[in-house]
Parts: sequence; C-alpha cells; structure tokens
Amino acid sequence: MSTYKLVRHNRYNKDLPQEEADAIERLRDGLKIRNWGPDIVIKAFRDLDTVFFRGRVVGNCLVRWRDTEGCISTHGDAHFYGSTAPLGPLENRQTEITLHANLMFLKCDDPYTEMWRTILHEMVHAYSMITSGWDEPDTTHDAMAGNQVGHGIHFGTCILAVHKRAKKLFGLVAMDDPYNTPFRFDYIPKRKLQEFKEFIIERKHEEERQKGWDMYYQGKWGPRDNPGHRGYRGRH
Repeated sequence: MSTYKLVRHNRYNKDLPQEEADAIERLRDGLKIRNWGPDIVIKAFRDLDTVFFRGRVVGNCLVRWRDTEGCISTHGDAHFYGSTAPLGPLENRQTEITLHANLMFLKCDDPYTEMWRTILHEMVHAYSMITSGWDEPDTTHDAMAGNQVGHGIHFGTCILAVHKRAKKLFGLVAMDDPYNTPFRFDYIPKRKLQEFKEFIIERKHEEERQKGWDMYYQGKWGPRDNPGHRGYRGRH
C-alpha cells in the first residue's frame, strides 16, 4: 500500500500543496550552484523528503557521510556509494543512511550528480523500512547481478516513480539507465497499481459509511459504547 501511495504522490501533473511547492523552489535554487560541499544533500534532505517521499522519512532516519572504506562493497565494475540499514530492530522503523565519501569522491567521474542519485536511491530503501517495517528480498534479475537485499518489485516501482519526477523537476536521476545497467529492477504492473487504487477507494468509502452510522447512532441514542444508552453494543 505504501508503494501505491508513493507512486501517486510522485505524479507530475498534480495540484501541489504549498509546502511541497516551496520545497521544489528551494531545491531548484540550490541546484543552480554546483560548487556546494557534500553537506548539501543533508541540508536538502527534508525538502527531498517532502517532494518525493510524502514527508515520511525525516524524523525516522539518520544521514551521515563516512570516509572509511571498510563498509564499502563492490561487485565487478559496480560501486556502492551508499547504504541503508535499520537503527535497532526493523520493527522500530528507524533507519540510517550512510554515504561513502572516499569511493564517491575518489573513484566517481561525476561525484556531484552521483551524490544526488545515491541519496534518492537510499531514501527509497529508508521509505520502505519506515512505512512497511521491512526491506523486501531481491528480484531474480537483482540476485543474478550479485546485488544486495532490498531491490525487489516494490523498490523498483518506487524508484522508477521518483526517478521520473526528479528528472522532470530538476534534471536529476535516481537510477541508472534501466536498459544499460547490470542492475535491473522489476516493476509492479499498472493493472496491479489500479487494483491498489480501487482497494483504497473502497476502504475509504467503508470508513465513511461506518462514520455515518456512528453519527446516526450517537445522535439518536447516544454513544454506543455507553451501557446506559439504547444503542450500546456490548460484548456478547
């Protein structure tokens, strides 16, 4: 369900809340200056969260740069410039994003572009852990490429939505060219996303119907959880 909500949030032609519109303008202003230090992605973290992740990551995620290479993994020619891990038990839904400075700034041809791509990629992982309390297994394509856990079909669907919107809004990318990379992501079909939409609409209607009945009973007989009223629905 959180996957569908993120895809819907990242529709390009939508009515923007004022908070989101302000965040977009701040990011556009910041991206005009390319000589920022590495701390720019941390300073922009809240605005990135507002624009792409429904404001769900800030407050539940610690972000830091790390200059040691002990936690850096590589598979062939592919480098991992960041990583995301739970802070404590996964059910706590607290996460930590680590950006690997030595690898990114010493071995990357375009570290400025890469740090934006990496922070968006890792924020998708953090969003999944925070909203769903888990990080899904790899897809078959991912496992064959030797990639790490967490790049399943929900991840692929989320990062594609973020990638498309980031490219249109700011000229940024959240993923490599899906047709020219060893790391291929699977996506939830549009038909399945439509089913999620229909389920959410039906659930919303059911909640509204229940609210209407609650108001009816309360207006006619008083609160139904009060044993002194005729509308009381006690345990049987």
